[in-house]
Order: sequence, then C-alpha cells, then structure tokens
Amino acid sequence: MSFCKKMKIPFKTKGFYERKINPNKELFKSNPIRKILKQVTLLSLIVLFFQNCHSLTFKLKDEWSITNFRFADISAMDEEMVLEWIGKKAIIDKQLYFEYQDIKSYKNIFKGDSFCAYRKSWTKEKVSTDSFLRYYGISAVELGMNQNEILIIHTACSGSPFHDIIIKSNNEIIVSWDGVFFTLIRKK
Repeated sequence: MSFCKKMKIPFKTKGFYERKINPNKELFKSNPIRKILKQVTLLSLIVLFFQNCHSLTFKLKDEWSITNFRFADISAMDEEMVLEWIGKKAIIDKQLYFEYQDIKSYKNIFKGDSFCAYRKSWTKEKVSTDSFLRYYGISAVELGMNQNEILIIHTACSGSPFHDIIIKSNNEIIVSWDGVFFTLIRKK
C-alpha cells in the first residue's frame, strides 16, 4: 500500500493505530507543501536537463575572431608568434575557413588560406573538463572555464588548430595549436 493510502500514527499505548486516508480528500488536493515539492522537483529536473543543452544544440556556423590566448605547460610558440594570431578570423559555414596567410611564422606550414570540409566526419563528445585539459597541461581555471563537462567537436580538419573545437559558451570556442589555447569570440 502507498503512503497516501495508509498512514501509521503512533500513540502512547502499545502498538500502532492504523488510519486509512482517502487520497481524494481536500487535505491532499490543497496541501501547499506537496504542491511546492512538486514544483521544486519539476524545476530541478528542467534545470538539470537544460544545464548542458547549449552543448547539444550548439550552432558552430558563424564568423569567429581570435581575441585571447593561454600557454599550456609546454609550447612551441613564443609570445611574438602568438600575437600574430590575435584578430584572425575563422568563418565556419559549409566549410571552415581561416586566415593563415597573415600569420608570418606559419606561412610555410599552412599554404595560403585554409578551407576544410569540417563536417565530413565530425563528432561531438562530452568529456570531463579537468581530465581533458590535464592531458594538454592546462587547467580549466586558466582558460576561464567553470563547467564540469565540456563539449568537444572533433572535425575532419586534422593537422590544423580546428581539429578539436572546445565549446566554452554559446559565444566562445577554444582551439589549440603548438601548446597555445586560442579563444575565439562569435562576431555579432
């Protein structure tokens, strides 16, 4: 029997007195505590469901610009080389385009501008933020992230900074190259 149908109430005498409760009585229909508990439970479930929903419906298509960077523990770049990347734009639509020709120190690596059919074999993966970033020698705090889990988009752009795209927020993504993490902001 459910709790609502049968409630045991202790008395001073030995044993228990069993009292049947009619669930259709006004006591249960208008109980404000029960209504509040239902609302709190429903709200909690909605918050949990939508907490990482931006990750599931994230729209990558847009124009992005590199605005910031952080060095990992080991890097092949110095600050002068990294500063060449600041302000460069990526256009992500049917293909991924990035302005490599304006980066002097990487002209020999990336010939001209790069176009990549990034969606050809892309996958999305939710991973633990700390364990993923620990592999690269950088912490979530250093990248200004406070999520326990992050969405990684693995693209077909191998051999480029856009092979793994970290979703920081709806308007920020992070890519890494040669031990440097670059933050790109969605242009409005």
